[in-house]
Amino acid sequence: MGKVSNALYMLLLLKNNQKWTRKKLAKELEVNIREITRYKDDLCRAGVEIEETRGRYGGYRLISRDYLLDSTLTPNELTAINQVLELTKHQSFLYAKELEVAVTKILSVHDPEKAPSITLETKANTIKYDYQMEQSKWAIINEAKIYFKKLHIEYSNANNEISTRTIHPYTIYAYKGANYLVAFCENRNEVRQFKFIRIGKMKIIDKHFEVISTFDAKTYLKSSIGVYKDGIIDLKLKIFYPFARNIKETIWVDNQKITDYEEDNYLIFEAQMEGKTEIISWIFGMKDSCIVLEPPSLKEDIIQLYKKCLKNY
Repeated sequence: MGKVSNALYMLLLLKNNQKWTRKKLAKELEVNIREITRYKDDLCRAGVEIEETRGRYGGYRLISRDYLLDSTLTPNELTAINQVLELTKHQSFLYAKELEVAVTKILSVHDPEKAPSITLETKANTIKYDYQMEQSKWAIINEAKIYFKKLHIEYSNANNEISTRTIHPYTIYAYKGANYLVAFCENRNEVRQFKFIRIGKMKIIDKHFEVISTFDAKTYLKSSIGVYKDGIIDLKLKIFYPFARNIKETIWVDNQKITDYEEDNYLIFEAQMEGKTEIISWIFGMKDSCIVLEPPSLKEDIIQLYKKCLKNY
């Protein structure tokens, strides 16, 4: 082994918290005792704390708990790791169990008192997943993305109609606890979204694809407030307090403009948004706290939808 690999191997030996004599280290690394002294000096210069005890029962002992981790993670960073773990437990994260094991390994080399104990509860809907199956889908999709290979899938739409598609996987995103694949669909000749849980059989095809030059994942996602892509709307709303407070506390889309008339108990919300279905649902949720000012066509669609709803009661 070379000088660097020998020094790293010596560090690994010292990590077992035993005291190693120079003679024993030299025998293990198959070098002379003088080289062991040089490796120790090099490690100390790199910031590794090694205690040297002289005499008959002397030797080297590693002082720091873990050179690679303990020196880089602050109490706030440890807290952040714990909070991410708690969040993923409630967000249908496919690799939550694996993340918990990884976090346990990281925290095992730290003093637990360094990370302040903060209880974090989350409220979210949980998707009914077969996690092993979903992880398998994720692995196949990820492989196809990395090597730019096409996928052949069976997909079930909202009406439970199954179709076969050939797609080019572009990106994956999460929304309200569910995972979605954004891909170019050869059958529809356009970029579409596919909900993970509705994807059935899939296989990688030994054919490569190129990402459309005009596609940008951030641009594709930033103008919508949900998963629907059924139309772009130049929206203008009048929203009354107290509901208006929630609206102005949130960035719904990047281009939103809010003019606040708090003294008159309302604000004006303006934005170009995509996804007519989701926009109408969002407005419905505000009930009588919202008035659609523009466009007139959206106002008429909402009136007609309300009339249909009333027929159910």
